[in-house]
Amino acid sequence: MFFVLSGFVLTWSYKPADGAKKFYLRRFARVYPLHLFFFALALAILVLTQEAPSVGATLSNLVLLHTWVPNWDYIFSVNGVSWSLGCEAFFYACTPLVLGWLSRRSPKAGYTVLAGWFLLTAAVASAIALTSNYADVVVYANPLLRSGEFALGMLLGLLALKVRDGDLAMPRIRTWQLWAVTALALAWISGVSKVSLPQTINGFVLDPVWFLLIGMFALHDIQRAQSHHQVGEPVPGNWIRRSLVYFGEVSFAFYLVHEIVIFRFIKTSLGSDMIRMDARGILMMLIILVISILAAIIAHHAIERPARIMILKASTRTL
Repeated sequence: MFFVLSGFVLTWSYKPADGAKKFYLRRFARVYPLHLFFFALALAILVLTQEAPSVGATLSNLVLLHTWVPNWDYIFSVNGVSWSLGCEAFFYACTPLVLGWLSRRSPKAGYTVLAGWFLLTAAVASAIALTSNYADVVVYANPLLRSGEFALGMLLGLLALKVRDGDLAMPRIRTWQLWAVTALALAWISGVSKVSLPQTINGFVLDPVWFLLIGMFALHDIQRAQSHHQVGEPVPGNWIRRSLVYFGEVSFAFYLVHEIVIFRFIKTSLGSDMIRMDARGILMMLIILVISILAAIIAHHAIERPARIMILKASTRTL
């Protein structure tokens, strides 16, 4: 889901007039400071516990090139969840180039290329994933073979822009339809979870569901904003919406810190990586969740936001 959503959001928010340089700078300011902080934190813990990865794995992780190496020790080095940042770094690099190329083609040709790329990468990755569990994990984290999902999100973003600009008519989405498609998505996810599939194939099977779910909610939001704009009213908000927006902002820090908290907390408390689903285990999971959320909020306000502001302010004096 994440890569489809990422492709959609970046396509929707991309401003061609700003150019590639500003786009790259904004993405760097948004992602790298937190990556660097949690990279240093995780590495320090690993060194202290005598579990430090190799120099090659460490350096490649630092510059987010580790997922190009078909080796688990590289892919999940230092802060294991940073494998997805390795993929995202590649997608960020491609976004201005791909959108620039698509802008010189007809919409139909662009849609065909993006959908075709998704199908091609899904087919190749699935074929490799079937060869072994090791290969399945390697292709699951490979930026090139996961780029099709980002392309699917870009396709959705381009369609949403057409709707926003009035170039593509769509029926009005009702709230009950959002609930219905959400229920359908949950049913599909539940059904897929009962089938034994390599995780790579499992992800590709779910991608059309994410495409539909994200698309429906995006279309509903566009139509809602347009209806209020037509009568000169601001789009109403409430504490629930504001809370969701806030936790959406904090979610990146939560993602980067949660695995560090999980493994360190469990190993310290139990002396192993396993947790039992008993009363004590459930209590531990709740404690881990609370610690991760608090750590994420602190990191967001103390590191992520100040660093982003500092980088963007410094760039205005040089661009």
